[in-house]
Amino acid sequence: MPLSRFRCALGTAVVGLGLILAARVTQGPLETPLGTLHNPLGYVTALAFAIAAGIFLQVCSRTDDDGTDGPIAITWKLGLLALPGIGVYLFLAAAQESFVSDDYILTHQDAAHANWQQPGGDGAFRPLGQSYFDVMRVFATEQPSIWRCASLALHTVNAGLLFWLCRALWPSRKAIPALAAALFFLHASRAETVFWTAASFDLIAVLLCLVALNVWATWNGSHRGLASFCFAVIAVAAILSKESAYALPFLCSLFLLSSERTQRRAAPQLIAIASVVCVLLLAHRLLLFGGPGGYADPETGRPMIFSLNLISTAKALLARIWAVLFLPWNWESGLERLAGPLMMVYAFLWFRFAGLAATAHRYTLLALTCLTAACALPALHLLLIGSSLLGARLLYLPGIPFCMLFGMLFASGGARSHAAGMGVLAIQLFFLGHNLEAWRSAARSADAFCTVAATQEIPLEQAPQRLRGVYVLENGASECVSRKRHSPTN
Repeated sequence: MPLSRFRCALGTAVVGLGLILAARVTQGPLETPLGTLHNPLGYVTALAFAIAAGIFLQVCSRTDDDGTDGPIAITWKLGLLALPGIGVYLFLAAAQESFVSDDYILTHQDAAHANWQQPGGDGAFRPLGQSYFDVMRVFATEQPSIWRCASLALHTVNAGLLFWLCRALWPSRKAIPALAAALFFLHASRAETVFWTAASFDLIAVLLCLVALNVWATWNGSHRGLASFCFAVIAVAAILSKESAYALPFLCSLFLLSSERTQRRAAPQLIAIASVVCVLLLAHRLLLFGGPGGYADPETGRPMIFSLNLISTAKALLARIWAVLFLPWNWESGLERLAGPLMMVYAFLWFRFAGLAATAHRYTLLALTCLTAACALPALHLLLIGSSLLGARLLYLPGIPFCMLFGMLFASGGARSHAAGMGVLAIQLFFLGHNLEAWRSAARSADAFCTVAATQEIPLEQAPQRLRGVYVLENGASECVSRKRHSPTN
């Protein structure tokens, strides 16, 4: 079949899948010949693969790319400032809501302090992450707005650090850093990462990983010894903040893709340093836990990492993470009439304009795709994320190479690609607002239950567990009610 006909067939598949998803998001569960469609993530994955195949054909069929970005029009520069500004407004509006679930435990003034000698009760060993909560409890006390503003500040800094890392990797590509950082900030999965205070561990770990990479990018030329020492120290701190930072050696591989020869030459040394740090800390963890530790399987009591099998691993790496990264929509959060048409436009922008002139970077695109999956490996046993996107915070670190991939696909096609990239970002902003609203509703529900339970004899077992697909009081109900009883307003 000629490539043009194959691409036409892919386009037909994209339209068909897009229509199914548009109907699902506007009408609710659909009756199909195969049964009722409740969870559409399989269709989202198929759509993502069809678009990826179309991009692959587009990249491979063009030979006229010189590997540079066209000039970014002032209109799009203003848009790249305005869209994150709207995102900040959405986050700040949500910051006023009450806590949910584990937040009531972690922000409690009498919560356990960081322990450097023993693993935590949940099987985690995050002493530096716990230290962050210890510090925050001193001046944020139990005010949700301060905690969430701190999370937003961390997230904003992370987006800025990603921008500077992209500048260091591809100094001649002006559009890649802006597009990558904008998507990293606006990606709709950030609703969980920024709103849910318990996800601060992810924010801190990624912050330290990006700091370490930027330190190396800045100093490895003239201060190689100092850069190596600082990188190793910060890498240790990142891993002691959250286990997702064990993916740091994969992130270091980004320097192998740099357009600067000095960065590429020094990359093997950086990867070796990161690998040694990870091996040493993993050995320490194995001694401390007497095994890998981590969350325990409620049925067997064994670490959940032992529950991995070939089918679940393939499903997580080859399907689920791409469905969530490509179209991060909480399908359990209610119907949205406008969402259907926007999803169609979203799919069209990716299929038609991504990779218009990226042929000079086809191997970089493939490497970034592989790195996105590789960076998810530390949390592999938790990556079968459902239609509500609960657990999407686990893809915060893999979002780094994914956002770079987005930037490279939409950077080099000139004004048309830049405009399409802006369209994708604007629709992501709509997705973000939708996902945040689910968390805001959950916070209101938690606050309402605790207010009533503080003055009436209501069993805590009646506390709402989840609402619109996100946590309400699955944990922390007793702490929430206790806080309400001691509140000056009660």
